[in-house]
Amino acid sequence: MVSCSISMSDKETDPITSPTGRYSVKATVNRTDESTADYAYVIIHVFDGQTKLYDFNSRAGDFNKWALGWTKRGDTIVLQTSDIGDRAWTIDSEGPNAIEMTPELHGIANELKVLKYE
Repeated sequence: MVSCSISMSDKETDPITSPTGRYSVKATVNRTDESTADYAYVIIHVFDGQTKLYDFNSRAGDFNKWALGWTKRGDTIVLQTSDIGDRAWTIDSEGPNAIEMTPELHGIANELKVLKYE
C-alpha cells in the first residue's frame, strides 16, 4: 500500500509487487511544475521487473487522501481516493484496463485507507 498527502514537492512512492510477483506499481505526483497537465495528479507506473511498461494518470488529485495497492490475488491495482472514488485496473499485455468496482474491490480499497490513515 502507498499513499501521499499534501506537500509542495514532487512525490514518488516505493514500488509494491503484485501477489503474482509479475508486476510492481508505484505512484508519482508532480507538485513542482504547475504548468504541466499532470500537476497534482496521482500518476501510476507499472513495471515488469525493472522495465517500466505503462504510465497512466489516475485522475485522482493529491490534494485529497488516497491509497494504492493490489488485490490479494492476481494483477489488479486498487486505488482508494476521497477525490474521485475508488478505482481498479487489471494489467495485461495491452496495458492497464479500468474495471467496474465490485463490493469486494470497494472492501479492498477501504482496507487500504484504514491501513494508511487509521
